[in-house]
Amino acid sequence: MMDNKEILQGIGYCGLVCMFCNGCDSCRDKDQGIQVEEIECYHKRCAMMSDLNGCWECEKFPCSAGNMFNNIRVRTFVQFIKEEGIETFIKCIMKNQQNGIKYGEANEYDKVSTGIEVFELLNKGKNYN
Repeated sequence: MMDNKEILQGIGYCGLVCMFCNGCDSCRDKDQGIQVEEIECYHKRCAMMSDLNGCWECEKFPCSAGNMFNNIRVRTFVQFIKEEGIETFIKCIMKNQQNGIKYGEANEYDKVSTGIEVFELLNKGKNYN
């Protein structure tokens, strides 16, 4: 099982936990050695140029740039981190993983239809309603 530090490194600037989704490394490990202006991901480039750890630290969140925040799950993950903190987000994701609420392709978080439901699923697991 991964520890919190590994998971923290696996959270992308947009709030996704890439290592759970498709087994890839975090975007934090990619693009090393190239100029920030050349980074393809809008959210990573913007956060790095603004000296932010992620979109959750940005006063402009949710912005209309990029397309990640059209996804209710992604937008709610960032809002959750902004309100509850990244350590609480990791704790909730891990607790839910252990209780069978999977993160990744065809996951439980994509089966709910509102940000409130995503927030409740993070906080309370399957028994949120």
